[in-house]
Amino acid sequence: MLMTAFILLSILVFLLLIGNYVMNQRYLKKKTSQTMRPEVWNEIENEMNAALARRNKFKITLEQVQQKSHRELADNGEDQNL
Repeated sequence: MLMTAFILLSILVFLLLIGNYVMNQRYLKKKTSQTMRPEVWNEIENEMNAALARRNKFKITLEQVQQKSHRELADNGEDQNL
């Protein structure tokens, strides 16, 4: 009787381990966007959009400064080829 209970318990534990392994493999195959809560994913997208806007603003400002610098050099009669 005790041996039968031990065998059944061992089989049950083995099946639970296999089930856990299969569930983990399915989870690992999912994309990040599928496993995150929607509000967290939206927050990440908002941060990415804000960072992109800051990057674009920085590039525009940098181009304006470079153009101003080139004009000042041209006004002073210096070579524009830096």
